[in-house]
Amino acid sequence: MCGIMGFYCFGHQKPDKSKISVMFALLESRGRDASGYAFIKGNNLIVDKAPIHSSAFVKSKEWQDLELPKIMIMHTRMKTQGSEQNPSNNHPLYNKEGVAIVHNGIIHNDHEIFGKNQRDGEVDSEAVLAVFSSKTKGDKIKRVFDRVDGSFAVAIINKAEPDNLILIKKDNPIDIYYNTDQDILYFCSERE
Repeated sequence: MCGIMGFYCFGHQKPDKSKISVMFALLESRGRDASGYAFIKGNNLIVDKAPIHSSAFVKSKEWQDLELPKIMIMHTRMKTQGSEQNPSNNHPLYNKEGVAIVHNGIIHNDHEIFGKNQRDGEVDSEAVLAVFSSKTKGDKIKRVFDRVDGSFAVAIINKAEPDNLILIKKDNPIDIYYNTDQDILYFCSERE
């Protein structure tokens, strides 16, 4: 079990950072092995992650100095495979094309998807990133549902499409809330 959360600002207002910090810290109930976030700034994918609890992460200088972006995805990890000391195993996972994902769930056919191809880390979540990012023609989201065997809730951002946030759910929880006063969509693995 891991935790995912984030937000999408439709207008000019940004979330209250202290509330986002509290939400992120509370999300560690779903995973205490590592935490991190990603967003797009200019033409760059920004990823910050570490093998620490999210309650410690929000106290870091990097988090304290961060101005919240328009779109952000966040993750707390409960290790199921692959050491949290290897940064490639911690979320957000990303590739050189600038696609980043956070995933909650379990993928049963990650070894089949990769075959003998080189992987960056040892986590099953890499399969979602690989399938979504493949150069095959057709609908990327449908491809994830067709090829990935398991349960998942996934949030995806892509520097090539900086105004998009993709949320995909199959058997794992993801609650979505819209604040009409602020014009901000929030998502999280847990209602609490």
